[in-house]
Amino acid sequence: MHKRPYPIALQNSSSSSDVISQPPPSRQKRALSHLNIHIINAKFDSGEIDELHSLAERLGANNQGSIEAADVIVTRIRVAKRLERHINLDLASRKIVVDPNWLRACAQTNDCAPFQPYSSMSFPALSGSPQLQRAFGAAPNHELEYAGETSFETTLSEATPAVPDPSISYKARLSTHRLSPLICPNQALALEFAVIMKWRALEGDARSELSYSRSIGVTYPFKIKRVEEIADLPYIGPKTRKMTEEFLRTGCIEEANRARASNRFSVLSEFITIYGIGSSKARELYTQGHRTLDELRSHFNNQGGKAMKESGLLESLRLRDELAIKIPRAEVEEMASVVMAHLDQIKPGFHHTICGGYRRGKELSNDVDIVFSGPASNPDEDKSICKTLVGRLQDRGLVTHVMYASSFSSRHGRLARTNRLDSNMDVLDKALTVFKSNKEGSVHRRLDLIFAPWEAYWTAVVGWSGSKQFERDLRLWAKERGLKFDSGGITMRNNSKMLVAHSEREVFDILGLPWIPPTMRNADV
Repeated sequence: MHKRPYPIALQNSSSSSDVISQPPPSRQKRALSHLNIHIINAKFDSGEIDELHSLAERLGANNQGSIEAADVIVTRIRVAKRLERHINLDLASRKIVVDPNWLRACAQTNDCAPFQPYSSMSFPALSGSPQLQRAFGAAPNHELEYAGETSFETTLSEATPAVPDPSISYKARLSTHRLSPLICPNQALALEFAVIMKWRALEGDARSELSYSRSIGVTYPFKIKRVEEIADLPYIGPKTRKMTEEFLRTGCIEEANRARASNRFSVLSEFITIYGIGSSKARELYTQGHRTLDELRSHFNNQGGKAMKESGLLESLRLRDELAIKIPRAEVEEMASVVMAHLDQIKPGFHHTICGGYRRGKELSNDVDIVFSGPASNPDEDKSICKTLVGRLQDRGLVTHVMYASSFSSRHGRLARTNRLDSNMDVLDKALTVFKSNKEGSVHRRLDLIFAPWEAYWTAVVGWSGSKQFERDLRLWAKERGLKFDSGGITMRNNSKMLVAHSEREVFDILGLPWIPPTMRNADV
């Protein structure tokens, strides 16, 4: 079993019993206090950069110095020609060059992990480096040496073959223990099930919807040729096996075809594309006799502004076509850059992670989810930061509407609340908004801003990364182990004590889960 670091107590807690406290820093072992570390930021996203610097700081390493003064270089670069863009190779040959998992391994044991298993490259001159000999003193020589005469071109995977976690299996009961790629070998079959799942959702059959969601989340790593191959997979019962057999025989599922041919299905599907209309409201409008978007416009106009929700839906209907346009990754990054630049003008020092489908590897996103947090030393000062940020973006015409705000009311247009807020919402300060760039030709985009205090940052990142079924299974797994998980933190169910994670991987460690990277959490279509 890996030792887990003690979580740090919440700084704004009124009672020490609310969290599990960490021993004072002066009494902790500073595992890397004898080392100078330099982290090369290339090929890391902002969340990983923050994670690695946080780990280095917590372990006592000096990670603020120059690359020339470093004993250890942490990088994801594995090719010499690319590394040379950041450091002279002669200088690099006198350093230890490791991949980021070395730092994570140090954090797990609160001790300096051996370098060899995490070496990104091999430099024969390393063992004779006076700088490293001084840094380690009497450390055993084998910890300073790399085996063999490996070429600069050697990759980490070639030097150290990956050993899969035995608890990760496509036969696992929950998606928290499965690798779910963005596109699976049986994507066409999953899409057929998705149509049926959507039909159940539109009709309010939550139980059946969940059943199909679980079936879709099962990832068989090969293209199915015979239905017998999936007989022992979880959530594949007699009905789904029969449908799978039908698909293998005909290339489609009749029940999905009936849904697509249904006028009611088409109308309800169109209605829920309006920001603020969920399946329940869509059924209500259908029962009232509405069948087209033009009829809805007339209906909402006739409300005469009597109901704020109805007037908000009219505005949502006006924006519907623009909000339906998918957002390319480059634009997602540009929106995040604009938002964080404005936040930096309000108060510097915040870090952020773009979550949602973007983080899971999707080329096109429905919306943009940005989780951000400030320095741990000033939690009280940041209580109203989300409100201040949204106000600034509104003043500059970048946020045109606020659909929902957890702790403040918008001064401008407010769109209707969506079903997304009806359940499983965390306690974090957030604003679900509509954003429009000042660039000519830009369109309205959905932008969710989530502020997390430092002690909840990594659970917020995990909670807002998805997918929906993965998050469901995450909560279920936590519950089965006497814990409660949501984006606002991990707590013990018997006494409400908070367990604080200092990295995304620690979230998984605390929950007793194998590490599943974000790009393998696509337990949906």
